[in-house]
Amino acid sequence: MDRSLRLIALANGLARELGWEQICGLYEQIIADQPLDEHLGSLSTWLTIGMQEFIPQVNDMPHEKGIAITEKVAEILRRALEVSPRNPGLATIYGLLYYRYPVKHLDEREHLQQAMQWFENSVLWSAEDHGEVDVTALIHLGHCNFELEDWREALKTYAAIYALAPQELP
Repeated sequence: MDRSLRLIALANGLARELGWEQICGLYEQIIADQPLDEHLGSLSTWLTIGMQEFIPQVNDMPHEKGIAITEKVAEILRRALEVSPRNPGLATIYGLLYYRYPVKHLDEREHLQQAMQWFENSVLWSAEDHGEVDVTALIHLGHCNFELEDWREALKTYAAIYALAPQELP
């Protein structure tokens, strides 16, 4: 097994024990050792660790530490989008990041507006590139409209979801 794969296995297996800073250090080494065409896979794996293991806890830790983790995940997303522009899955994750977690310089309304922009990108890109709409992005777009009290847009979005995938609605 080459060095990158060993480091990825280590990072995946010991994510919580190592902590976010060490995971970031490992993935920076992994990416530095890889050819460019392998970066998206590594960035995606790093992003998955961040979103599953660390981001859900940011609201329960000191604010500055939570902000630092959230901003690093946003940086990973930007890097992944540089490798794979117009990637609807990455846009949905970006939207979820803004929808659920703090970013230092934004208030709640700005968070929702940023989330909406990423969910709209995901819906557009998935429809253009794959011929189908990312339903997760569409659902969360409806939630953002609802939370911003734009009832008409929320209802239109939920109606669109029902027309596309009625089983996806709670």
